[in-house]
Amino acid sequence: MVKPQPGDNRFAGRDWTLPAFNVMAQAFLLGEQWWHSAASGLHDVSKGNAAIVDFTVRQCLDVVAPSNFAFSNPEVLREAMDSGGGNFVSGWRNWLEDCRDLLSARPSGPAPFVVGKNVAATKGKVVYRNELIELIQYAPETADVCPEPVLIVPAWIMKYYILDLSPQNSLVRFLVQCGFTVFMISWRNPGPADRELGLDHYRKLGSTPPSTSSISCSRTSNPCGWLLPWRDATRNCGCSAAKGAARLPALGDALGSPGRFHRCWRADALHQ
Repeated sequence: MVKPQPGDNRFAGRDWTLPAFNVMAQAFLLGEQWWHSAASGLHDVSKGNAAIVDFTVRQCLDVVAPSNFAFSNPEVLREAMDSGGGNFVSGWRNWLEDCRDLLSARPSGPAPFVVGKNVAATKGKVVYRNELIELIQYAPETADVCPEPVLIVPAWIMKYYILDLSPQNSLVRFLVQCGFTVFMISWRNPGPADRELGLDHYRKLGSTPPSTSSISCSRTSNPCGWLLPWRDATRNCGCSAAKGAARLPALGDALGSPGRFHRCWRADALHQ
């Protein structure tokens, strides 16, 4: 019995144990295993090139996997039996809608996102504004409140709600439910009139807004962010600390810094 690779759940359903479909799944997995052995451990081939060969072969094999075709996938056939073919009708309608959207140059998929309704739904308020940023404050939702707020500095090219997409995957909502006051920077979308703005403007006007300490009445904060704005924020915090300013961070973390993904950024660590 050939077992699939870890994380491959294509043949995990009970219907794949039926003899005819099990034979197809086993034949595919056996061929996949053979090609993996043939493409790895090659003599006089660098690890990088061997990985490219293995990846390419795996992609080609995935195209012809029996789970990709309706009449060789027992789960699709069972759904067709249970729905009287309704799944094929729904799929046909979806395909027609995609073709219509493609021809009319309309974006396909669900209804557009609406900020404040189905994206960025965590309640907050703008507490500071300048030419480049708006600073949004999110109040904690617990009786016990952590004294140091969290300051999130997103990348310039990203919307502020990248960490507040929905209640199910929102870092902002998670933090306020853990008792933190959260400050989030929202970068302005530059237009033609902003063509003279440079990196110094972003560093001076956006990386370390002055309102977090005065609003939260805390001398320290927990900044986090990624890419160039995060680098500027940490540099400005260091300069502020050297001058004796109150915005010395208690804890900082780079959410998207290369080489730092192995670290687990936890709310309980911020409490310590």
